[in-house]
Amino acid sequence: MDVRKDKFYIKIDIHKAQKISLLHKELRDILNNNHKIAGDLRRQAISNIDEILQIMNGEFIKQIMEGKNGLEKPDNHGADRGIA
Repeated sequence: MDVRKDKFYIKIDIHKAQKISLLHKELRDILNNNHKIAGDLRRQAISNIDEILQIMNGEFIKQIMEGKNGLEKPDNHGADRGIA
């Protein structure tokens, strides 16, 4: 998926994002359904997983804002969008 904002061109790999989201969901489900782990520990583990995902997402956004992760200036000045 390509997202254009102002004069920057952001490339987002949807497949990687979907894989991370799916792994996150599966890990949460495993923890939720593992009743051998005490409830408080289960909730804390899930909270930690959620926090790690937020940090990963925040770091990805930070890298985009700093121009380090998939952020490129378009070299065609909008020609592919019919703008001369």
